[in-house]
Amino acid sequence: MAAAGNSGPCTDCVNYPAAYDTTIAVSATAEDDSLAGFSSTGPEVELAAPGKDIYSTIPGGYATFSGTSMACPHVSGVGGLLMAGDYTNTEARRRLRGTAEDIGLSDNEQGYGLVDAEGALPIGEAGTVSTNQPDRSTWRTVSFEQRYDDPVVLMKPLSFEGGQPAHVRLRNVASDGFEFQIEEWAYLDGSHISETIHYTVIEAGTYTLASGTTVEAGRVEANHTFTSASFSASLDRTPVVLTESQTRNGGHEIVTRNREVTTDGFDVRIQEEEGRDGGHKTEAIGYLAVEPGTDVLGSTTIEAGRTANTVTDDWEAIGFEGTYDATPLFAAGIQTFDGPDTAALRYRSLGQSGVETFVEEERSADDETNHTTERVGYLVLGSEGLL
Repeated sequence: MAAAGNSGPCTDCVNYPAAYDTTIAVSATAEDDSLAGFSSTGPEVELAAPGKDIYSTIPGGYATFSGTSMACPHVSGVGGLLMAGDYTNTEARRRLRGTAEDIGLSDNEQGYGLVDAEGALPIGEAGTVSTNQPDRSTWRTVSFEQRYDDPVVLMKPLSFEGGQPAHVRLRNVASDGFEFQIEEWAYLDGSHISETIHYTVIEAGTYTLASGTTVEAGRVEANHTFTSASFSASLDRTPVVLTESQTRNGGHEIVTRNREVTTDGFDVRIQEEEGRDGGHKTEAIGYLAVEPGTDVLGSTTIEAGRTANTVTDDWEAIGFEGTYDATPLFAAGIQTFDGPDTAALRYRSLGQSGVETFVEEERSADDETNHTTERVGYLVLGSEGLL
C-alpha cells in the first residue's frame, strides 16, 4: 500500500510508488465520505480511506494530521490482519477490493471504494463434504482455512442417499478444525453409504451484515431437558436458529431440538432415540441465529428463511428467495417441537432455486414414522470458502 499523494485538487496525479501497478494506491476521504480536497486522484487509485483530521501519535504524544499518508495505514492495517490469517498478498488484495464500500465517488477518486475493515475480515467459512460411514468408530476431520478463537460449527442436514435414519455428530471442535461422523441410531449397524453435507463455521459473536441483518453465533450447555438460551444481540425479527452439539460427552446417539424461537432467544434440548431418551450428559450446543431475508456475508450471498408449519415426514419443496448461479450450500433445522418423537431433517434435490426436505424419525421403538407438522428454518449460502 502507498499514499496516493497530496497534490489535489488535481486529476491523473497519483505519486510514485503508489502509481506502480504492484502497489495499492490509497486516496483520502473526509468524515462525510467526500474526497479530501488535497488528495491526489487518477486511474491508479485502488482504495480510499479516512485521511482528513486523523488523530494519531507523534513522538511524546498525540496530534491531528491530514494527508493520504494518514489514509494509507487504515488499508495497511486491514491487509496485515488478512495476511496474518494466512491470506497471500494476492488474496488479501482481492479481498480488500471485493469488500470495499462504494461511497459514490468516481473510480479515479475511490477506486473500488472505501476500505471496510469489518467486511474484509472473515468471520467464518463454509464448505461441502461427501463421505460414507464404514463403521461407528470412524471419524473424519475437517481442517479450517483459518484459525478461530471460538468457532461454532453447523453441519446439518444430511442428504438422502441412504434410507436408514441418520444425522451428523460432531466432536473436538477446535480453533483449526473439527471431527464428524454420519451417526446412525443404535438399533442400526452404524455403516452408511456416502452422503453430502454442507458445513458452516462462524466465530462466536454478534455481527451486522451489509444490509442490516443481524447474525449471532454462540454456545449453550444443555442436556435432555429444555434449556433456555438468550441472545446477546437485539433482534428486530424472529431469527432462524440452527443448533448442533459441538461435543461428544455422552456416547449415545443424539440430535438437538428447538422450540419457542423468539427475538429474545430460544429453547434447546438433546434427544436420544426412543426408549433411551431419559438422560444424557450435558453437551456444548452451538447455535447460529440469522434474521430472515437475503444479505451479503463476506463476499457471498446468505439467505435465511422459514417454512410455514407444514413440514412432515413427507417431502416438502422449499423455494429460495434468490436464484443462484451454481448449486448453493444448504443448512436447516426444525424450529418447533410439535412432534415429540426423536427426529431430524434430511434433504434432496438441492438446486439453484430450491430444495426438498422432510422430518425423519428414528425407528428404534417401532416402524411408525408419521410426524406432525413442524416449522423448518433454513440458510442458503451462495458459495464455499471464507465468509
